[in-house]
Amino acid sequence: MLFLFAMTIFLSALLLFMVQPMAAKGILPLLGGSPAVWNTCMVFFQALLLCGYAYAHALSRLKSKWAQVAIHGAVIVLASATLPIVVPRGVALPTEGGETLWLLGLLATMVGGPFFLLSTTGPLVQSWFARTGHPSASDPYFLYGASNAGSFIGLLGFPLAIEPLMGLRDQGVWWAVGFGALAPLLIVCGVVMAQAVVRAPSRQARRAGKSPAAPTLDASPVTWKRRGWWVFLAFVPSSLTLGTTQYLSTDIAAIPLLWVIPLAIYLLTFIIAFSKRELVPTESLSKLLPFIVVAIGVAFLMHAREPIAMLIGLHVLLMTLGSLLCHKRLADARPEVSRLTEFYLWIAVGGVLGGIFNALVAPLAFNDVYEYPIAIGLACMSRIAPGAVARSVRSRMLDVAVPLGVLLIAAGTLPAMQWVFRLGGMDLQGGWLVKAMTVGLPCIACFLAVGRPLRFSLCAVAILVYAFVSIEPTFKVLHKERTFFGVLRVLESMDGAMHTLRHGTTTHGTQFMIPELRDLPTTYYHPDGPLGDLLYVYREGPMLQRVAVIGMGTGAIAAYGRPGDVHDFYEIDPAVDRIARNTKWFRYLSDSKATVNVIIGDGRREIAEAPDGSYGLIVVDAFSSDAIPVHLITREAIELYMKKLAPGGVLTLHISNRHVNLNPPLVGIAASLGLKVVSCAHQSPKQLATDAWTSVWVAIGREARDLEPLLAKGADRRDWWVFEPNERTPVWTDDHANVLQMFKW
Repeated sequence: MLFLFAMTIFLSALLLFMVQPMAAKGILPLLGGSPAVWNTCMVFFQALLLCGYAYAHALSRLKSKWAQVAIHGAVIVLASATLPIVVPRGVALPTEGGETLWLLGLLATMVGGPFFLLSTTGPLVQSWFARTGHPSASDPYFLYGASNAGSFIGLLGFPLAIEPLMGLRDQGVWWAVGFGALAPLLIVCGVVMAQAVVRAPSRQARRAGKSPAAPTLDASPVTWKRRGWWVFLAFVPSSLTLGTTQYLSTDIAAIPLLWVIPLAIYLLTFIIAFSKRELVPTESLSKLLPFIVVAIGVAFLMHAREPIAMLIGLHVLLMTLGSLLCHKRLADARPEVSRLTEFYLWIAVGGVLGGIFNALVAPLAFNDVYEYPIAIGLACMSRIAPGAVARSVRSRMLDVAVPLGVLLIAAGTLPAMQWVFRLGGMDLQGGWLVKAMTVGLPCIACFLAVGRPLRFSLCAVAILVYAFVSIEPTFKVLHKERTFFGVLRVLESMDGAMHTLRHGTTTHGTQFMIPELRDLPTTYYHPDGPLGDLLYVYREGPMLQRVAVIGMGTGAIAAYGRPGDVHDFYEIDPAVDRIARNTKWFRYLSDSKATVNVIIGDGRREIAEAPDGSYGLIVVDAFSSDAIPVHLITREAIELYMKKLAPGGVLTLHISNRHVNLNPPLVGIAASLGLKVVSCAHQSPKQLATDAWTSVWVAIGREARDLEPLLAKGADRRDWWVFEPNERTPVWTDDHANVLQMFKW
């Protein structure tokens, strides 16, 4: 019996976490590979999970057990009617500004029914198990571990096994097969529950009498204060997980699939917290967490970006300890079994609120990822023991005054040191003394409050938020803006000679403000780099009269424009367009001799509206951020670009990437379409604005003669090489693209 219920919960959770990335991946080509798509999908799934938990709570309260089985059987039939999961053919694209509502409606149509049913399984089947008379029925919370184990395997199984082995259509078919296997298991669980209650109450009573002592459950009344504690403990890990993912993927290293690690650990902490044995004592977590928080504070204040492996490990460890502490508190506060479904309902409420806060509220309310330090502070607050005695007025005043003092130390140490040195007739030089004082003093002051959980939490938030606000030592921040696509910063060098546009840790372009150098394209677009070489080679012909660029950045390519040329930039983020057009920051677009047009929207979707054969050159420059929008580099995408090229035209793609080798898929795609491909990898000894940065570019033409000018050798030329496919060269399509296969391990 136990195996039946555990297997049902496990399979349901497995399918639940497989369908989320599967559905989102199917939608991405329609809206572009933006964080807004993932964030909206996450909120949808969390909200539907809450609805499922509410349904399970209401159904389990029906007196007739057979009625529960019958009603749930009808829901299973209705949910099955929408299978298999596919994007509807001919679906109309959303209007500008209506993407969120359109996406929610499409998700409801595609996966609403099956996902709702799966979301009910965990709490409902556990409540059914509690009525079976099994020796463990008095405390079925351990089955939550089976649920999260299935979620864990499903989450990791999709990118590691399912996605590499099959396309989206096959995924939908096999997922439907798994759903079909789950349906009878659910019915059998319901029948076993109903028969155990109706036919054998005496045997149930005997088994209950012989059952071993169960872990102590909190039998105190379920008050609104207690429900609020449950919501808080579920909110914090949800927000902390999303905040960690957002911060790591934008400010540390934009490694593909990095989001899997925090979410997998989030599920793992649930498994550990709700296991029958106490694997990690709550008190130990409470003592260890402050040390990691202070270490994070040191990294924040130093604006540390290296070593990347250590920083990622530190942030992931913090998320692990914080989530595990909150989930342990939840497990310790679980109510008696009659309140099981209500308990899970309030956990779902907390999870949804955490998702809404990070995915919807924070991007509108904050101009940086401030939700992350806030979540860290809230995780520290979970160290407060439940039912802690209210403290004196003096103590409460200190809880506010001490964090303000720590903030003053963080903000005032450097100016104070500069003032002291000026009094002594000396200039304060940067170095170990400055870092020791400006970083060490506030962190030590914060750690001194470790014995007071609330006070320490506020001190930690003060330090972390200040670190986000403080200016990087080698730049002046001229502008900072947050959109659904990330945090954009316009930076100025200390001498005012150069401006830089940065998204997270990725530079999207630099420009000299010195008049004699202002027209010089820099970084990846320098005349000495591969793109500069390509534009030099084709400068005499008509090919460059009309150019399309997918991914604008600062618009450096416009510096190559000549009178009469037309440059069409396709940019998905309107904020990038506003920044690049602001002549106080960048002047590539305004100073260009060509006619410059900017089309806002996903590049693939928007360029499809251009007349066939209208461009002599198409530049796809959307991969340098390392978060690969795969739909821009599939066989279908390349085929579309080639339709838009005039006879003899060239398609070039900027594929510089720290973590994924994009060259083989492009070679395979070109071969499958009968196209020719050459590549140029330029290694720069140093990445200064006056040099061509290290970059890799690929050029694709219909015929070999279209690329012959690139292969001609010259004294001041870059070397372009012909690439031929082999039997192992992949061909990425909209249906199947194995990114992990190309990962630079």
